[in-house]
Amino acid sequence: MTNLKKMIFILSFMVIPLSIFLFSKNFFFKERMNCEAKNISVEQAYNLYKNQNAIFIDARFKGFYDYERINGAFSFPLMEKGKWSTDLKKTIEKKTVIVVYCDNYVCGLSGELANYLVQIGYCNVFNLFGGIDAWKENGYPIISSTQF
Repeated sequence: MTNLKKMIFILSFMVIPLSIFLFSKNFFFKERMNCEAKNISVEQAYNLYKNQNAIFIDARFKGFYDYERINGAFSFPLMEKGKWSTDLKKTIEKKTVIVVYCDNYVCGLSGELANYLVQIGYCNVFNLFGGIDAWKENGYPIISSTQF
């Protein structure tokens, strides 16, 4: 074999696996890039709630969660994501429908948390537009510290 044929032969064993690797990585990232957090109305969120088709996550500081929250919601404060994100990945399946909320229309915590959840691999993430204030205005169930 000539040197050129040897080089082509050797490179073919390197190029094919590398191409497969890069294709699979590119496909993986493309799939994740198609995921994005979406806003959801309070009525749509309530339908998911009453049919038990989603979990609800409170993005606010723990003190606000302790004071009042959507009945059955979990507390995953945005500012403490380093503390709980590993446990979340272990306990909540990636295909789970998640509704994230904070205080109201101007609160940005839930939007940021929803985007973070998408970044770590969750695709069915919704931001409750209007937050817990819109939820309460519609008379939907909450738990407050006065009920403890």
